[in-house]
Amino acid sequence: MANNFYRRILMLATFVFVSGVLQSQTITDSPYSRYGIGEVNSMAFVPQYAMGGTGIALRSPFMINVLNPASYSSMKLTTFDVGMSTKNVFFSADTQQLYTNKTYMNHMALGTPITKWWGMAFGLMPFSGMGYNYTLNDSLAYIGNVDYYYKGNGGINKAFLGNSFFIKADSLNHFSVGFNVSYLFGELFQERKMVFKDVSNVFNTWVIESNAAADFNFDFGIQYIHLLKDNKRIIIGATFAHQQNITSSLNKAAITFSGNPGFEKKKDTLYFDVGIANKLQTPQSVGLAAMFENTDKFNITSEAQKQFWSKTIFNNTGNIADSYRAAMGLQWIPNYNSSKYTKTIRYRMGARYTSTYWNLQNTTLTEYGITFGFGMPIRVPKSQGVITFPFVNTGIELGRRGTTQNKLIKENFINIYLSLSVSDKWFIKRKYD
Repeated sequence: MANNFYRRILMLATFVFVSGVLQSQTITDSPYSRYGIGEVNSMAFVPQYAMGGTGIALRSPFMINVLNPASYSSMKLTTFDVGMSTKNVFFSADTQQLYTNKTYMNHMALGTPITKWWGMAFGLMPFSGMGYNYTLNDSLAYIGNVDYYYKGNGGINKAFLGNSFFIKADSLNHFSVGFNVSYLFGELFQERKMVFKDVSNVFNTWVIESNAAADFNFDFGIQYIHLLKDNKRIIIGATFAHQQNITSSLNKAAITFSGNPGFEKKKDTLYFDVGIANKLQTPQSVGLAAMFENTDKFNITSEAQKQFWSKTIFNNTGNIADSYRAAMGLQWIPNYNSSKYTKTIRYRMGARYTSTYWNLQNTTLTEYGITFGFGMPIRVPKSQGVITFPFVNTGIELGRRGTTQNKLIKENFINIYLSLSVSDKWFIKRKYD
């Protein structure tokens, strides 16, 4: 009993610690994160990443699935999940190549059943991120060579609270509906410099902007479950989020300077504005998925999603387009109750294709990846009525984004995901101590 209590205290302490880490990290090194609100996180946890990022139709008693809040009603035990990601990216542009590595906390969440028909989850994860630092060279008539320096960092985080309700229509047909109430907050910092190389009587310019955002966000989901014979079932899932404004406060300044970047000698301030009322926007989004499952044996799922970025304020730049995503995933458990460990492992794989919301040089950037991973149970002794199901989840994604055509950048990446998930009986009054 005491060990169980201390384990829960450790979970909560980890929750507080990871919350601080999540709020101060950068999730990307991509130059494409300069546009819009940066690189948008998929919101998947490691088991979903390993299955191609699918989750709209996924239901599991031991898994938190933020991709569709209707899934929370499937949880049978209180589940704590914390995960991290490592991005290894190989950039290619013409004859230039660059490798970067970025490790960050991917998520932290706690989900629990309230009743047999009501489930709840809450947590914290990155929503989007900026992280770029690059230089472009150009030549202008009557001016000569000009260097453009671009730099940005920061991100927007998502703290969410979700609820899900299970409805039994009859013995074969069930429904679950759910919603997430999210609080989006964070700051995006961007700066750009224009340095004139061949003229001495023109000052260089330096523009700085910071956008601090904070506001609420909502998304909804539904799942239809049709039971078949021999523990088989079909699940149809759908998600929806409407376009929403995120209130932000914009600070911006423009400065003239002489000298090279890093050794600037400031000359004059062209403008300096603080606390400008501003807004960011999240797009309307719809998703649809279907899954066939043999309970405790295997499931296979496919899904599609569209985000209407072209209708947001970011489309004023001409660099934003609607985003499309298609994915499929598979999970297989050889023998759930086997005494042989390798037969109790969850084997996962998947694939995805995304037409991103970035449209540069009249080219829509596409992204695709293949994924695989494992859900490895940790065997712990059952004693004093304690029921615990810990899992170590792993995932690897191999993929590509972008192209070297039209003076763009191609990114070949290897993403590695790792999480610890612990499911336990909480809030149960024990008969014996």
